[in-house]
Amino acid sequence: MVSLMIVLTVYYFVTDKDHFAFSFVPENEYADVEDMEEEIDIEETELTYENEFFTTTRIELEDQRSVQKERLEEVIKASHVSAEEVNEALDEIEHLEMLAMQESVSEQTILSLSDDYEDVLVRAEDDKVNVHLLTEQLEREEAAHIMQVVRDETGISEVEINYQSLNEK
Repeated sequence: MVSLMIVLTVYYFVTDKDHFAFSFVPENEYADVEDMEEEIDIEETELTYENEFFTTTRIELEDQRSVQKERLEEVIKASHVSAEEVNEALDEIEHLEMLAMQESVSEQTILSLSDDYEDVLVRAEDDKVNVHLLTEQLEREEAAHIMQVVRDETGISEVEINYQSLNEK
């Protein structure tokens, strides 16, 4: 799993970002409908590479939390641990699972707000939530609405929104 993350990260940084943007193809260049469909399929495939940062980050976060859960489960299973430490470990596992659920719900809610949002990544860290959005543009009112959605779902008041324009690719 770690080697996959490394490969994806290297690929993301090495890949020429100009190839990810949709390209304009004049209508007269394609006389056959099948050729046009093949071009559309290629463009859709290239769009998936734009989401690679989001996918890699999700995998890393999931792996990090899995390691934390395993460590906490080892604490629970240890015979020399007090009941208070076991309860703390159980509470921490519950907290990690709750964060993952809140992040997922926030992502789905944000994606449902607009068809212009290609992908979204919500990461809760300590007392702050980072929201990364892949979209053409983000208006101030939209950002405020997204911040409120995240606050309502996570209960964390400090929310930072970063968006990446599809035009910058």
